[in-house]
Amino acid sequence: MMKMDSKSLPPSRIFRSWLLISLLALSALVVFVMNVSLSLPPLQKPPRHARPESGPRSATTEPHDPEMDDLQQLLRWPSPPAMSSFNFESSTSPVATSYRLLGGTRNFTVGDTLHLTVQARDHHGRDKRYGGDYFRIKVYSEKLRAGAFGSVLDHDNGSYTASVVLPWPGEALVDVKLVHSSEAVNIISRLRDSVPNKIFFTGYFEKEGATGEATECNAVPRLMLKSKMCEYRDKATGHMWFCKKPRTLPCDSLRFHSNRGFSNILTKEEERFFRNEVSKVRISGDPSQIKVLSSSSLHNLTAGLGSCMPGHSMPSLSGFYLNDEWVSLSCRARPFRAPQDLATCLRGKRIYMYGDSTIRQWFLHLTAHVPDMQFIDINAPTVLGPLMSVSVAAKTFLLFRSQGLPFLTQHGPVAALHYVANEIDGLTGGKDTVVGISVWAHLTGFPVSFYVTRMRGIRAAVIRLLKRAPGTLVVFKSANTSYHSVYQSDWLSLQLDLVMRRLMAGLPVVILDAWEMTAAHRLPDNMHPEPIIIHNEIKLLLAYVCPE
Repeated sequence: MMKMDSKSLPPSRIFRSWLLISLLALSALVVFVMNVSLSLPPLQKPPRHARPESGPRSATTEPHDPEMDDLQQLLRWPSPPAMSSFNFESSTSPVATSYRLLGGTRNFTVGDTLHLTVQARDHHGRDKRYGGDYFRIKVYSEKLRAGAFGSVLDHDNGSYTASVVLPWPGEALVDVKLVHSSEAVNIISRLRDSVPNKIFFTGYFEKEGATGEATECNAVPRLMLKSKMCEYRDKATGHMWFCKKPRTLPCDSLRFHSNRGFSNILTKEEERFFRNEVSKVRISGDPSQIKVLSSSSLHNLTAGLGSCMPGHSMPSLSGFYLNDEWVSLSCRARPFRAPQDLATCLRGKRIYMYGDSTIRQWFLHLTAHVPDMQFIDINAPTVLGPLMSVSVAAKTFLLFRSQGLPFLTQHGPVAALHYVANEIDGLTGGKDTVVGISVWAHLTGFPVSFYVTRMRGIRAAVIRLLKRAPGTLVVFKSANTSYHSVYQSDWLSLQLDLVMRRLMAGLPVVILDAWEMTAAHRLPDNMHPEPIIIHNEIKLLLAYVCPE
């Protein structure tokens, strides 16, 4: 058979041959690519921080929580219209805002209530038409070393009624402060819930023979990749803490903890709402000073008060200062005039104090002012504890231990941070045991739900303690007035304080009202109140330890 070369083939047949060969090659390439793609791992999903956060689960997957509904109703606060939320010029101006006397009379006697009407105005001097501003009122006297805290009713139309009882005879200066404009409150509220990681924490990992590492940690694992995360779950309480996993060290090598600052979560425009010239500023009005005449009502205010016992209801005015002495209107408090009176009351008592630095002030004050009390130096971290003092002769024991994570501290061992509920569960309790609790200052920057979970755990532990040892005295120290920043604000503290009081309502415990004791005093607000205020808190505490 005669062979034919390509040159002898017709052009049409050559084209069809090359086309067939090309199609076969293309088919083989497709099969190869498909096989290769099937053998590769699936594409990674975008990292968690690159996706919008998922919203709350539906009611079908999450049980209804009536108590949380009640708390949300309790914390409701009027909001400004959406269009004005970030318009500084339309926000409340402490310079343009003023108050005036409501009722007309200027003749006051002890026991009367001073009523003022406050009109909020913006920076153009225009009347505000909506509420939500955070005002505080008190009357005080430097000369008499006196002070009383009042209340403010928001009419949700730009006007407010400020009221305060006048409990002493003599002069009284009127002090109405704009703590935050409604616009500032709106910013604080929004960022509290939407940016839970506004405070940065660092975990320090160490292991013998290895180089130490430091990674980001927080109570809410948002912005941290779950596949590279260390999770620390407390077995008893279920409380969680998270750290980004170190490159080389294991998760169980976490040794130290610190907070390393605050994230910048405000825009330049929003920062204007928190400057000193518009936050916690005294507003002007008439009258700025009043004269209060004496009457038998001073006696009537304190007459009929019962002994200081746990579980009693708190009056609207829990007390006032006169001669720098707190006069309680919630119960008949003993004076404890001499240091030896403190020692006598504490004889045979064990006082455990858990929480933040504001209750550590109680420990330090008792150690310094109770005769024969000696501090036991066990070389524990000064801020975190455990700190212990004892009077051997009086058989008195004092202990302070800081609350568990999150905790704002420069640098401290993780092992020193114990959850309060666990500490309470470790107590025997009894009639000679006093438990003081103050948990709020380190949690103001977190969502309210986080604080509710923490306090529910403490409440459950308190209930267990009182069941096994009914004579135990449990005292919750309320928040005190302090800052006005977006991270730690009096408004945030007030919200947590309301939650604490509602959660502990109905229990046979004491709520010691440090909020009024700091807000009513003539001294400026301070996260760590001056010794004279702490001294009055201690005397009120001991009025429950040793009632008349």
